[in-house]
Amino acid sequence: NFRRTDWKSIGKYKEHNVVQDYERAVINLLKIKSFNLKVVLDIGNGAQGTVVPNLFKRLNCETVLLHSTMDGFFERGPEPRAENLQKLKETVLEEKADMGIAFDADGDRAIFVTEKGEILMGDVTGCLLADEVLIESKNRLIVTTVATSSLIDDILKVRKGRIIKTKIGG
Repeated sequence: NFRRTDWKSIGKYKEHNVVQDYERAVINLLKIKSFNLKVVLDIGNGAQGTVVPNLFKRLNCETVLLHSTMDGFFERGPEPRAENLQKLKETVLEEKADMGIAFDADGDRAIFVTEKGEILMGDVTGCLLADEVLIESKNRLIVTTVATSSLIDDILKVRKGRIIKTKIGG
């Protein structure tokens, strides 16, 4: 049973720019508001192309973009695996960039490349993030999937943390 209401009595609509709201939220989460880095961003022809380049510019980073066209076609494989990141590695070295970041097609994963062209896969960066969380966290808890590298166990031992491992997907 729904109560019908005249649209004039509902109130005023406030328009939001979701991309700007998201950028602002990310920047508010960061401790450092300006990075002053040169970063090569391999957008992977994905949705994050609407946010990531501008986000890094707002953080005072000089950016070089790769695979930034969002037209449904992939200029490299959609997964940021080592075999798909040769162009990113080369560009980081050619541009003398501080780092490179490659995203998957839907923007929920990022793989990092060092200034020396070394690829840091997700298990390594995940452990670095977990270490930082454990340093700052009061309850010292990490939640991850059963597929997570055993490197996480070494971090947990050093930081005296706890872990909950979940199944993948759902």
